Parts: sequence; C-alpha cells; structure tokens
Amino acid sequence: MLFVFHNNKEKPDQTLWNNSKTLVIQQQEIFNKLWGLAIPFSSRKYELENNLTEKKVISDHDSMKEEIRYILDQPAKELLIFSSTILFRRLLVSNNIKEILKKLLKKGVKIKILLDNVLGDFMHQINQINNENPDNDLLQVSYSSKLGNFNEFIIICDQKSVLQINSDATSNLKGSLSNEQHQVILQEVLFEKYWNEVIDITISK
Repeated sequence: MLFVFHNNKEKPDQTLWNNSKTLVIQQQEIFNKLWGLAIPFSSRKYELENNLTEKKVISDHDSMKEEIRYILDQPAKELLIFSSTILFRRLLVSNNIKEILKKLLKKGVKIKILLDNVLGDFMHQINQINNENPDNDLLQVSYSSKLGNFNEFIIICDQKSVLQINSDATSNLKGSLSNEQHQVILQEVLFEKYWNEVIDITISK
C-alpha cells in the first residue's frame, strides 16, 4: 500500500495498492538499504542523553557493566574486542557471553576478539558456537603474546564508538565511552596492527 499526502492534509490525495511481486521486492530492497544506513533510535537517544560528543568517564563497576551491555547490543555490522584475559574474564565471560555472541551472529555482525593469552573455557564456548554454524566465518578469536603488559579491555562498535576500560596496579578499573572519530580510529588501527601480526605469524607457520 502506498499513501501520498500533500500540504499536511489529514487524508491522502492518492492511495495505491499493488500485489506485483517485482514491485514489492523493489520496495523491500529500498527499505532494507535505508534501514541499514539508519541510526537505531536507542543509540541516538543514548548519545543525546549522555552527550557522547564528549568522552564519557566511567568509574564505578555497575556503570561499566551497564555500558558493556549497552554497547554489545548496538552493533549492526562489526564488533572488535581486544583485552587482557584477566579483564575479559572479569568483565565478559561471567556475563553470559556465549548467548550475547550468538545473538550478534544471528544479526550478521562480524566479530573479532583478540586476547593476550589463551582462555580455555572461553574457547570451548567459541568452538561450540562455530560447530553449530560450520559455514559461518563471522566469529574469529585470536591470541597475541605481543600485547605485552596489557591491562585494558576495549570494544569498538561499527567504527562509531569505543569503550575502553583500564586496570591500575591495585586492580581498580576506570573506563571511558566515546564516539569521537579520532579515538575510534586510533583504537581500530591498534587492533588491526596486532590482529594482522597474528595472521602473519599463522601464515608463516
């Protein structure tokens, strides 16, 4: 059904009805393209409420969990995570990560996770997910010893926002959430640098 309104009239000037399969498919494709370009209302509402044009500092653990839940619910195309295994276990593994990843994969989100060490119980969950979807290469997990003394947990969502949580010498956490382009690009470049090093090592072997 297509309704055409002019000059803010309450009733449409034209109403068209068509059951042509070709026309329906064309309109559906247009809708899908526009939907893919759109910003989810929840994301835009959150940005306005939290003034994400500035970096948002997060200091308490409950707020960090809330931000992690929020950002993991947002990706439409890509999610990048790189973290120390200690912080990854502390912030994500205990929070039903398997179901979160499966939900993102159903949406077609490409996920890359880079850790500084092997995390056996987590890899078991990843293997279970990939065994359920053997033709699905959207979920990739790698490890790099080149991260060194890495005490951070970083999530990059759709090249638009980055959540960064640091741990100090006393294991206290401090985080920040930002959609500033230079912050997002910086963290993404670092991720790709370490990720590509892992791939190069794998290929050379």
